[in-house]
Amino acid sequence: MKRLVYSPEVNVWVKSDTGIFDLSPYVLSFSINRQVNSISTAEVTFRNPKVEQDDGKSNYLFTEHLTTESNGSKSYRPMFHPMDPIIITLTRLKGHPVQVFTGYCDTSPYVQLFPGQASLTASCTLKRLKYTYWDPGLPFVTKYLSKLGWIPTADGMTVNAGAETAYTESGLSDSSIGYLLYNILQDVGNWEHDDIYIQELPSKEIVSAVTRIYEDLTGEAKASYQTFIDFLSQIIGEGSIGGGSSGGGNNNGGGNKAASVGYPLATKGVWGGGVADHMKRALGDWQSDNAVDINVPQGTSEFAVDDGTIVRVGGYWVDGSNGTEGLKFTLVTKDNEWFYQHSKERFVHEGQKVKKGDLLAKTGAGNGVDHLHIGCKNGNPEVLLGIRA
Repeated sequence: MKRLVYSPEVNVWVKSDTGIFDLSPYVLSFSINRQVNSISTAEVTFRNPKVEQDDGKSNYLFTEHLTTESNGSKSYRPMFHPMDPIIITLTRLKGHPVQVFTGYCDTSPYVQLFPGQASLTASCTLKRLKYTYWDPGLPFVTKYLSKLGWIPTADGMTVNAGAETAYTESGLSDSSIGYLLYNILQDVGNWEHDDIYIQELPSKEIVSAVTRIYEDLTGEAKASYQTFIDFLSQIIGEGSIGGGSSGGGNNNGGGNKAASVGYPLATKGVWGGGVADHMKRALGDWQSDNAVDINVPQGTSEFAVDDGTIVRVGGYWVDGSNGTEGLKFTLVTKDNEWFYQHSKERFVHEGQKVKKGDLLAKTGAGNGVDHLHIGCKNGNPEVLLGIRA
């Protein structure tokens, strides 16, 4: 029995700086080395003919490609570069191509002096996974993790949960797993805030179950028991993070849903002073008079209560018997203004655009008392923040 065997049609597309280019008409040969549980590779050999380009000059198509620069000038440079995406398909039945390779270029033709052929090599998409990694020994990685509250050690990694040591010259933003993941998605993965949603853990159930085991195993005193709960809460992290949605709405600021805006802190604080107390001072400005004090330990995360712009950034330190005045700034939203005072650390700058739930600062102290002073220009802050009905 005779069998007709014919070569399939080969199509190769490469995404260059100038767009997606169909390399298929120029292909002379190709090979693909498929690997299981490893990186597959491909090599494509193609013609690099001289062609008349838009300026009327005859140049090699792939190594002297006419390109318009950002400033409007014209130049001749290679069309393809390492890390350009590439796709290869084979077609035996017309209209039914089979994708056999997807990856990124490793090498590409740079210059050609004489007429002839050119080639490029590529690795499959696992290339990005293989060569993208964290090396704890690199100073950058150590500094980045430390900024997020994680201190690399010789035997692994430990969370920096102590209030006294949680703030260094580099400045720490949070010590929870949630914020570590959130920041890596933004800084490393280039994800947008609205594309991220880290679901709030059922912290009450987790804390209840784990602490029951803790009590059974250790029988520690009540003080140690409370210390453990506080430590566990910092590791777990409180509240969902990000502007994405899980169907149940965005829960900003540690699970404290407010009537109109997001709760400003990572944890529910103790009410220390309200609108009535501040009005007695009659200082004549809404930042002081129409404000509330929320008592929380120094270093508690402060969040944006709504979308807006940071303005009037300032503040100062006063060391001594009067305590710390700290840093201050104002968040201007669509229909209100919010004044944050007594911050120990600030992560925003003048004119910065922020989203509801974004990390803005860390709380400090004022007049010797650890708390956040927050005021609003319009409305009752106690009601808007959900402190009182």
